[in-house]
Amino acid sequence: MSLLHKDVTKKRNCNSVFTQFIMIIYKNPNCKKIRGSHILEVNCAFCKHYIATYQKVGESNFVKMYNDRIIEGSVDFSKYHGAIFCPNCGERIATRYTTKPDKKEAYRLVPSAFNKVSAKRNLRRKV
Repeated sequence: MSLLHKDVTKKRNCNSVFTQFIMIIYKNPNCKKIRGSHILEVNCAFCKHYIATYQKVGESNFVKMYNDRIIEGSVDFSKYHGAIFCPNCGERIATRYTTKPDKKEAYRLVPSAFNKVSAKRNLRRKV
């Protein structure tokens, strides 16, 4: 299991006090490259904390995340989780289930618990 470290600034209260902390990013060992996909960054809707980077195929609604399409995340996807909770605020983001047609493991997302951002747009904003 390889770990990446990112420096992230977190705003506390309304007093504009910034604190540095290290967020551990886990690579997903089950990840496969999907041709024709676009990359999304999934964040918690409540505290805006980074959750995962996902390869989305198609233009349909973002309802579920297949385990083999998750690239990396702040949650260790090599371990079995019944649900994904935000590491920062503890809100439930998704629930694990097995899809009926193809018997794949996936996470069903709670509609109001996450925000998604295109990774290309996010990179442009930081530069």
